[in-house]
Amino acid sequence: MKNKGFTLIELVAVIAVLGIIAVAAAPRFLNIKSDATIATLDGFIGAFNATNEIVMGKATIEGLENEKLAQLPDQDIWIRWGDIALDSDNIKNAMQTDDYQLLSYGPKFNPTLIVYKGRDRTLTIENNGFILQGTFLDNHDLIMK
Repeated sequence: MKNKGFTLIELVAVIAVLGIIAVAAAPRFLNIKSDATIATLDGFIGAFNATNEIVMGKATIEGLENEKLAQLPDQDIWIRWGDIALDSDNIKNAMQTDDYQLLSYGPKFNPTLIVYKGRDRTLTIENNGFILQGTFLDNHDLIMK
């Protein structure tokens, strides 16, 4: 009688090969933490864009959409050319930011807004082709290396 099926050695070999492939491929496909962080920051971008649309509408109603820098009447929100001025304190006044850390970096008249989550306080910024590295302090200042 002829046996049909796999031997124990064949099954063990296949399982070992699949295990090696899984160990090599799992970190790439199961990078859940970074995917969740990216999705959360994408949510911030959506909320910021919606808030900016509302601020743009208020600036237009007040006739401030062409002002270099102006404050919306009766609000602690500053606008620059009709958009929210990218200052971390100004963004905190305009929208809910409890889950995010905000930092303004660069010149006061045109800063870069840095948004981050969690406890990782190191940062690499690509600025005109140059790589700058820095560390956040507890008061949210950025010390560049």
